[in-house]
Amino acid sequence: MAKTKKSTKRFVQNKLKGVLERRKQYKKKKELYGGGKPKGKKIPEHYKQKEEEDNTENLITEEDEDLWDEIENGEDNEVEDEEEEEDDDEMEEEELEEEDNEEEEEEEDINEIEEHKKQLEELKEKDPEFYKFLQENDKELLAFGNDEGNEEEEEVEEAPETEMDEEEEEDIPKAKQLTKFMIINWQKQIVEKNSLKSTRKMILALRAAAAIDEEYAEGKEFGFAIDNISIFNKLVLTAVKYITPVFNYHLNYTEDSKQLPSQSKKWSKVQPLVKHYLQNIIRLLKQLTDQKILYFVCKNSQAAVKYFACFPKLSKEYLKLMLNFWAVSEEKIKIVSFLNIRSLSLCSSQLMNISLKGIYLAFVRNCKATSIHTWTIINFMMNCVVELYGLDFVASYQTAFVYIRQLAIQLRNAIILKKKESFRIVYNWQYVHCLRLWSRLVTTYCDYTTGTDETENLLFSLIYPITQITIGTICLVPTSRFFPLRFHCIRALLEIHEKTRTYIPVAPYLFEVLNSSEIQQKAKASTLKPFDFRFNIKANKSYLHTRVYQDGLAEETLSLLLHFYAQSSNSIAFPELVIPAQIQLKRFIKKSKNIKVNKQVQQLLEKINQTSAFIESQRSSVDFSPSEKEKVMAFERAINPKETPIGKYFNSIKKIQERKEQDAANMNEAKGVPNKTNNNKNSKKNKNKKQAKEERKQEIEEDESEYEEVDNEVNDSDFDEMDEDNDMDIVEDFVLSDDE
Repeated sequence: MAKTKKSTKRFVQNKLKGVLERRKQYKKKKELYGGGKPKGKKIPEHYKQKEEEDNTENLITEEDEDLWDEIENGEDNEVEDEEEEEDDDEMEEEELEEEDNEEEEEEEDINEIEEHKKQLEELKEKDPEFYKFLQENDKELLAFGNDEGNEEEEEVEEAPETEMDEEEEEDIPKAKQLTKFMIINWQKQIVEKNSLKSTRKMILALRAAAAIDEEYAEGKEFGFAIDNISIFNKLVLTAVKYITPVFNYHLNYTEDSKQLPSQSKKWSKVQPLVKHYLQNIIRLLKQLTDQKILYFVCKNSQAAVKYFACFPKLSKEYLKLMLNFWAVSEEKIKIVSFLNIRSLSLCSSQLMNISLKGIYLAFVRNCKATSIHTWTIINFMMNCVVELYGLDFVASYQTAFVYIRQLAIQLRNAIILKKKESFRIVYNWQYVHCLRLWSRLVTTYCDYTTGTDETENLLFSLIYPITQITIGTICLVPTSRFFPLRFHCIRALLEIHEKTRTYIPVAPYLFEVLNSSEIQQKAKASTLKPFDFRFNIKANKSYLHTRVYQDGLAEETLSLLLHFYAQSSNSIAFPELVIPAQIQLKRFIKKSKNIKVNKQVQQLLEKINQTSAFIESQRSSVDFSPSEKEKVMAFERAINPKETPIGKYFNSIKKIQERKEQDAANMNEAKGVPNKTNNNKNSKKNKNKKQAKEERKQEIEEDESEYEEVDNEVNDSDFDEMDEDNDMDIVEDFVLSDDE
């Protein structure tokens, strides 16, 4: 019988019981959470039910107020977190123990052989005859030796306390100092041989690198120690770039494959390493502050997106991080993060639904502050949302319908309650950007020029509710201070009208502005800067009844009227369509005494009359009736709106406006240069702060007086006949902004 080794005795005495207990617990957890099943046995029904629940678990609940909280705070099952940490620790401890045991066994074997040889040499000198006898009858004894084991047992019995102290010291794994030579050696083995052994060592080193957070590292032991930032950077860059191809090699998996890596037959071989690697990537992403390394990790982690999809919990954590980076990071990281979100959403329908909800909520959270500096970023984020919603029309329709319905409920509450708080929920930048977002969604994927069939694309069904909500927003508070918000809504409607060829009568809402007292009455002189309608939804009270604001209103109104009629200039019914406009414009010219505005209105009226005559001349030769829709559509397609008289005029005006906007942007950039003079610097800062506070107080007071005016105009009797059943279908509102 072979001798029992010293390391084996220590293991049996100190660790065997704990290892067996951990393995039993680990086996039960794997069976319970779908990670495995007992061989030769069927999975019990309650295990199957639990597995189905895990597969259908969503990061975002159905309650609207909790949707973003689950993404932001990561409310996950505490039991799963504990199990993941236990599995992580078990893997680390077992691997380190295996390495330590191998090293101890090698050292013990060498020591035993050397001692055995010395004993044999002494025996040969003292008793040659007995040594010769052993050579003839028991060669195995001469080869391996047998006496040393008994001596060790006696030593253990004589001095148990000393031996136990030594064992406790030996049981504590000492962290190895990581060097660049070790990383280069691992990289060479990984690149040339796709070595899983080197990959495992690099993952263990990456675990130590990811332990930047002191709370996470507290009370835990790591196989490697990193005390140099250059080594940390080298390890992170090497691991993120080269580890994923090793997994692809051993699974015979390609990035173009439509299946997930978990469906490979060899998945069980690399599954623990993959999970351990992905966990460390997530920890790194949470703690990295260097933008260059963060960009590199995000960019190269895209190769591991499908591996994230194999683990539902890790995929949700990774998605949450990418959404945060997409919302608040610099431009390069925004782009890479969105590409990762897009790739992850294509892995499964569950991840698609979570991505659609998460990216919308991230957009809403980060479009509150709107200015000339953030307008480009908001447009970029809006385009990203539209791009993601174009991947799956069915899922996009379901998600978009829920959030459009929320906007409708908030608008309905504001109309019914007529309170300042309810008005503020609607009249803010977040609500306006949401309307712009959904308008852009339908204009992108319901474009009539692409020949998309309404029966194939469910997004066509969203055009009507979006239009109704936008018109309701225009009419909610029809005062002159909120004319800028009205213009933003009308631009969204004009975009829908142009792309989808859905007729939306926006002209009446523009004529309301043209006939308002703000334009009709005589304006007072002012030294205020020209009001920028692009980046404002409300005018300060100081602008009201001023020449600056009046000229800006007239210019914006006539520009939007021109845009609307230019879009419809190829309609066969254009002469009849513009009759109300001709009457309104002629009446305005007679009443108005503003020569500058009258000249612009007269030009618009002339172009409308010319286009009307042009369409009448074109349709005079047709031989079909208005009921023949196909021939009517063919007539309209034959006329290019840009080639009509009003279309040409609109294009020339549009170029002038674009040139003005570019000049204004250049002036703002020039003004943004910091002043090099330091004279009276502190006094100017204090004055600016005081002015800002006073302006803020004044705006709040103006808001309250504005809303109070609207409250006074509303009669309760106007709503007595409203159907009581309207409140039966209320869901919990998702407040898009604060009252501030």
